[in-house]
Amino acid sequence: MAEQGWRERKKELTRKALVEAGLRLFEEHGYAETSIARIAAEAGIAPRTFFSYFAGKEDLVFADTPDRLAIALAAMERRAPEDTVADVLERVAADTFGDALGGTDPLGLSGARMRLVTAVPALRAAALDRLWAAERTMAEGLARAFPGELDEDTAAMLVGSVVGAYLGAAGAALRRGEGPEAVRRAVHAAIGYAVQAARTVPLPGHGTPPARR
Repeated sequence: MAEQGWRERKKELTRKALVEAGLRLFEEHGYAETSIARIAAEAGIAPRTFFSYFAGKEDLVFADTPDRLAIALAAMERRAPEDTVADVLERVAADTFGDALGGTDPLGLSGARMRLVTAVPALRAAALDRLWAAERTMAEGLARAFPGELDEDTAAMLVGSVVGAYLGAAGAALRRGEGPEAVRRAVHAAIGYAVQAARTVPLPGHGTPPARR
């Protein structure tokens, strides 16, 4: 059991090393110019081992997307009977975007990814596809958390407002070249506005909820 745990930990560390090396090399030398062999060498593994972790460079860039999506869905599944939609969205944001809201290195790898997506057209298309798929899955999860209360169209709008607030605020702060604390404040404020707006959305049979102050 201990040996199995060590192997899993080693795999996790190797994956992390590949992501960090890849994103750094992409920023320093360019996405197209950086080979998988060079990323593998930087991470201290054989090139063929790279494919045990990622299908290619694009998958490496978006390495944490599945984990973030799983975290968001788990936050929705923990909905308590007294939780409002806004309460759940607030928890989703805190759990999913915690690196921007409270970490010592706001955005971290997400910031590097945003800069790459801005600079590389092929990655912009991939990011949009993945974003749409993730938002659709999150909207379905939010609707499931409020059966009979929230339809998928409204859920999609609410999820989109929170995700859009995060991406918009973080992207704008990064383009301005702001430091970690400024990025954190911008993201926190934007998500707060989105969550506050969610408190005013009427649900079927509930009327318009009073806004919290």
